[in-house]
Amino acid sequence: MIPRYASLLAVAEIGLGSLIHSAQLPLGGHLLSLNQGLILTLATKASAGRAEAVRSCSLISTVAAIFKALSPAGKRLTPMLAISVQGLGFAFGVGVGGRNWFGAALGMSLLSLWGFLQPILVAYLLFGKSWFTGLQKIWGEVAALLHLSPQIVWWVFGAVVAVKLLLGLLIIALAWNRRHFEIEYLEKVQQWRSRLIPALTPVRPVSKAGMVIKDLTSWPFLLGLAFSVFFFAYSGERNAQAVWTWILRPLVAGILFFWAMRSVPQSFWEKTLVRFPVLQDTYRETFRSRS
Repeated sequence: MIPRYASLLAVAEIGLGSLIHSAQLPLGGHLLSLNQGLILTLATKASAGRAEAVRSCSLISTVAAIFKALSPAGKRLTPMLAISVQGLGFAFGVGVGGRNWFGAALGMSLLSLWGFLQPILVAYLLFGKSWFTGLQKIWGEVAALLHLSPQIVWWVFGAVVAVKLLLGLLIIALAWNRRHFEIEYLEKVQQWRSRLIPALTPVRPVSKAGMVIKDLTSWPFLLGLAFSVFFFAYSGERNAQAVWTWILRPLVAGILFFWAMRSVPQSFWEKTLVRFPVLQDTYRETFRSRS
């Protein structure tokens, strides 16, 4: 059972994830996480009991995370972290709530929330606490200028979170209660499998330094750095501490973080595939229809 559902998740994460990365869709990761929750719900429903469901959800997500390392496009470490933690969150929900609709709903809620928490943690790692403090001050003045409540941003954020949670619960309801839902889902996946799974043909190798530069010039990091430079100008401070806090620290943290993301070579994950039977089975299941 694990190779079957891990294959479904790998198809989405490798194929659809690469397409989303190429299109630079800001909310693409949340769509992928909802799809992961759907697959884990189907796996939970197919399990014999609570213990098997918890084990299956954890292993399915771990295996799919390893396969994400083989993705020919996009980052690998942060998606791998997201897939793994979201799977553990779903498994925890099933472990607490049981192998039933409530357990799946609790797991889907935990899975969905991590999609919002991880970017905040990464931003804190790269830009530090001062960046959030500066953003809060700037927003307070902008809100006052526009005669808006400063808390409106939290209402908007809460509304986005609530919409994702509701979508997750709707997916749980359909997957758990609708007859033949899994068959219909599998048919759709089979139709898109050859389109989503890339050919994995050899590509021109890119140096680690080149990949780090590419990450440093991505729009999320450049936008965060632009805010940081703006806060530096806004603060009015012109000392070494301010330069380090607002400009140098984000650059150094970004270089170290992106370098660490690229430190594990793809060959390591390829060698890992041949060492574990569940990975080999998942590989055959995932790429058997590749054209």
